[in-house]
Parts: sequence; C-alpha cells; structure tokens
Amino acid sequence: MDGDNVIELNVGGQAMTTKRSTLCQVEGSLLSSMFSGRWDNSMSRDKDGRVFLDFNPTYFAFILDYLRAKKIPTAGKPATLPNIPSNQLNNYSKLIEYLGLGNEMLPKLTESFKEHSSEMKLENGGAVAAYFAKKISYCKSRQQFNAYVFGQNSYERGVIRLKLKVECPDLVGDIWVGMIRGDVIPELLKYYDSACRGWQISQYRRGQKVSYTGGLCSYLNSDECDKLEYTIELILDNEKSVLYLNGPDGNMDDLKLPEWTKWRLLVKLCGTAKLNTDFDIPETAAVVSRVRILDCQNILP
Repeated sequence: MDGDNVIELNVGGQAMTTKRSTLCQVEGSLLSSMFSGRWDNSMSRDKDGRVFLDFNPTYFAFILDYLRAKKIPTAGKPATLPNIPSNQLNNYSKLIEYLGLGNEMLPKLTESFKEHSSEMKLENGGAVAAYFAKKISYCKSRQQFNAYVFGQNSYERGVIRLKLKVECPDLVGDIWVGMIRGDVIPELLKYYDSACRGWQISQYRRGQKVSYTGGLCSYLNSDECDKLEYTIELILDNEKSVLYLNGPDGNMDDLKLPEWTKWRLLVKLCGTAKLNTDFDIPETAAVVSRVRILDCQNILP
C-alpha cells in the first residue's frame, strides 16, 4: 500500500481529495481498515469512480481537517479539535464513534459522584448514586425524601457531554438533573436555587406541557419517562453559556446559563418512596432510584 496515493472521495454528494496515509493514520479505526488497500475493490463508487461515503459532508470535512493537521508534527501543539455547533454534537459524535475515532477525537474524562446528602449512597467507585429508603413504621406505606449528589469535576471551558442512566423502580416524585455553580457548598444547596440550571423529570406531570420556571429549570416531558429506566445526555457548552439536554425520546432542549466560570453536575431526588411494608426490611433495603454515569467526553477542550 502506497500512503502517498491520492484518494478521490464523494462524501454525501460533495467531492473531497486526500492522501491514503491521511485516512489511515489512526490505527484500528474504520477509516484505516477501509483505506488500507484490502477493501479497494469492494467499496461503493460513484459514476466518476470516486469512493462514495454516505456521511454528512460537513461532519466528514471536520474529521478530514483534523486528520490533516494531525500529520503535521509540531512539538507541544497537538491538532485542534473542530468547533461543532452544540445542537449538532449528538449526530457528529455518533459519526466519530462509528468511524472508530472516539478515543482520538472525543477525549474521555473521568467523572464520578462525590459530595452527597446522607440519604444517598455511592456505588461502583462513585459512578452510581443510589437512594435507599430507610425503614419506616408498619402503618406507613410511603416515605417523603429530598436527596442530592454532586459530580466531582468543575467545568469551566470547552464543551462537555455527559451520558446518564436513570433507574427509578420505586420513585413517585421528581428527579432533577443539571448543573450548579461550581463554588456552591453542597450542605448549603437549599439556599442556592438560583445557582442551578437543569431539568426536572416529574412522575406527577407526565403528558402535561410545563413551561420554564423562572429560567432555572424546565420539565422534561416524554413518554419514555414512564419507563423504569432511560438514558439522557447533558451537553454543557461553556463557550456559548448554554446547557443542552438530549431526552430519552431523542428530542433536544436547551437552557441559557449565566456567565459563571465553573459548573458541576448535580442530581436531586424529591418526592415519595413506595415501600412494601409487609416484610421486616432492613434499614436500607428498598431502592428508590439510581443514577449512573455512563460516559463523559470532552468534545471541545
């Protein structure tokens, strides 16, 4: 295989030209496999003989520019990741991951839960925050609760994507998920409502349209929230001071952020625990809800 071979591409109807070595430089990626020479005779081509790739040409152009910049060796100045509009990050990220470039172009961050109220328990090294209902008297069947947990990181620049899995088998109430100003002391959370921005996933308001409340939060309305578990994504764009949420139904919502310098992940639970009191349960037996951090990526440093 000659890395200096010129490859003619048709990406989603847009002609592009590059060298084979540019497409193959990330070892183990789908692009490297496709253009290593083994697939040359089996790839789809257009009427002019160019290799046809059915991808979004704008997204692929960003990828190609990054790969070109990566080839230029400059000490201490790595290739800059492209600046993608926040409302397009979801589809762009899917293409990156499909092409096997996630580790290269979507750098992983380590995020975990840290400070929390006494009712919350941390599992899996802080990747899971769980609320267990305490033992209550036999005559009661429900227990009121209000709990919170903070993420460990403070985010002050770039674009961060967080993927969370919500599991709520015994919750009747609300799960609030979003960001809080990074300098807020967890124990004083109740005095800092104006420092929070996010979404309230309400078990009481399913199917109802609820408008923004003072610009601080919005209710997430989705039939998917009827399920016992679902996945949501938060995208924090520090450059534009906007917080986006990809809901479990695939729809995107957004909230404008004040121009503070640091933000932290915040999850709050409030409502009622449904308990089966027919049995002598231990003090922390009934699981009300779990929130899992599935992924955290630095999309734009």
